Amino acid sequence: MKLYDIFTSDRPALIAYLSCGDPDLETTLKLARVLAAEGCDLIQLGIPFSDPVAEGPIIEAAQLRALEAGTADTDLVFDLVRRLREGEDGEPQVTVPVVIMTYANTVFAHGIERWARDASAVGICGLILPDVPLEERQEFSVPLAAHGIELIPLIALTALDRVSRIAQQTADLSFVQLIAPAAEVKGQLAAIRSAAPELAVAVSLETVSVAQALAAGADAIVAASTVVELVSIHGRQATEPLGAHIRAVLAQISEA
Repeated sequence: MKLYDIFTSDRPALIAYLSCGDPDLETTLKLARVLAAEGCDLIQLGIPFSDPVAEGPIIEAAQLRALEAGTADTDLVFDLVRRLREGEDGEPQVTVPVVIMTYANTVFAHGIERWARDASAVGICGLILPDVPLEERQEFSVPLAAHGIELIPLIALTALDRVSRIAQQTADLSFVQLIAPAAEVKGQLAAIRSAAPELAVAVSLETVSVAQALAAGADAIVAASTVVELVSIHGRQATEPLGAHIRAVLAQISEA
């Protein structure tokens, strides 16, 4: 499945993020299956990094917990995705797109070409590298594209002037993801669409209560900190609360 396929529904797409290895990789695997079963259109998996500069305090704490648990290995995360794709122990195969979010040093340590090849082999569709600026995209985007993987930009509202440049330089890009408080994003969506009308726009969800309002102007809603916070509270017992959360968000955005 291609990333642009998630934007063909009558409602905005729902993207959900998990910090891999918090509290452990087996729990991440189970929770990813819950996300797919409950109707998420895309799953983002964060590979823990010691200095996650683009993350808020909730996700940063989750990544630090995962690092302490020893689950920051890229190969372990790739194997987790393989298990999702293949299904096991009677579990259905997860077919929704999977995107990895991590930092440039993690990819460098694996080797960019090897990372792209190994990721493609297990069915990863995209990569987000928050610390790679537009001017350095090609070092990653070219080998990734050769293996069918999209490098997705993460853009702050202070850098909206880059949206049109990104659209001009990346003809096959499906969407951009914004990082900013919901109240600030709502007022900027029109400007973003004007700058790059061919791109879908994904915005971050802070609470279920704002999902419907955000969905009225966005192509996708990203449930990241809300999901990670649930996992931090419930740990290995997070499957049912997470399922309820995803159903609540879907109900809100379906009414937008």
